[in-house]
Amino acid sequence: MSPLLFYFQSHIWAETSHSIFYKREENIPDIINRDLYRLSALLEVVDEKLQTIKNTVEKHFYYISSAPYEDILKLDLNSETFRRIMIENSGGNYKLTDHNNKILSSRIEKDYNVLNAEYLNKLIADKIDVTEINEDEFIEKVLEILDDEKQKIDNEQSEE
Repeated sequence: MSPLLFYFQSHIWAETSHSIFYKREENIPDIINRDLYRLSALLEVVDEKLQTIKNTVEKHFYYISSAPYEDILKLDLNSETFRRIMIENSGGNYKLTDHNNKILSSRIEKDYNVLNAEYLNKLIADKIDVTEINEDEFIEKVLEILDDEKQKIDNEQSEE
């Protein structure tokens, strides 16, 4: 569930329960009160589960930032594994903000169909001389490599 959807559901619950429980509680039949309390309990369980998921995601991203590089290569490509690969292969020159990193990693997934970390690493590792280039030039070189790979795959498919 998206945070926005959860916010609206929580807001609806808060408004509804307040108007029912606090304004006319004496007029609410027990069967409806029971349903409202059951719903309240369900929302509490949902809230706890969402917090658990949030904590798990945060632990996972912390793991990605600190795990040995070889372990990162076994994972799916996401914005954080993408960042690790780019930092490793740029000699530390890759420093995009979270937002720009997410945009670039999403673009790589969508435009080049690169879905796992090992494949991206295989494509760019040791193919760019990073001694005298800046971050923008490094990104440009990565995109050139991916363009070449995409063209190669497209050519192979057209020959079949």
